[in-house]
Amino acid sequence: MINEIIIDGKAITNFTLFNEYYYYKFPSLEEEHNVSFLIDLENCDSLSQMFYAAMGFKEISFINFDTRNIKNMSNMFGFCNSLTSLNILNFNTQKVTTMEYMFYNCIKLTSLDLSSFNTEKVTIMESMFEDCANLISLDISSFNTQKLQLWNICFMLV
Repeated sequence: MINEIIIDGKAITNFTLFNEYYYYKFPSLEEEHNVSFLIDLENCDSLSQMFYAAMGFKEISFINFDTRNIKNMSNMFGFCNSLTSLNILNFNTQKVTTMEYMFYNCIKLTSLDLSSFNTEKVTIMESMFEDCANLISLDISSFNTQKLQLWNICFMLV
C-alpha cells in the first residue's frame, strides 16, 4: 500500500487505486523530478509490474525498502527503457519464486549488481534480462539456480 508520494519535495494526494495498482500522472517527462514513495509492504507479497513501463525514470534507488515477504518480482522494472542506474542491493529476495521479465527491455542499463540476491526459491527467471542490450556488467555470483524451471532464455540479449 502506498501511503505517500513525494515529488520535488511536495506530498501528492491525488493518486488512485485501480485493481490493486496505483496510478498517478507524473508531471512532464521532459523535466527531471525527485520522486520518493512511502510504501507499506507488510501485507504485500507481490511487486509484479511495480515500475512496469516507467519510461521516464532514469535512476531508482531503494532505501529501507522491506521486501522480506515478497514472492513475485516479475516484470518489476520491465520496459524501464530510460533507466541508467538501479540500486537494489538491499532487496531481501529470500521468499521470491518468480523473477521473470524483471529487467526486460532495460536497454540503457549498463551495470547491475545482484550479488546480494538469494535465489534459492526462484523457479522462474524467463527472459529476466532480455533486451538489456547495453548490460556489460552483471554480478549474479550469489545466484542459486537449482530450482529453476525456466532458465533457457534468461540471458537472451538482443
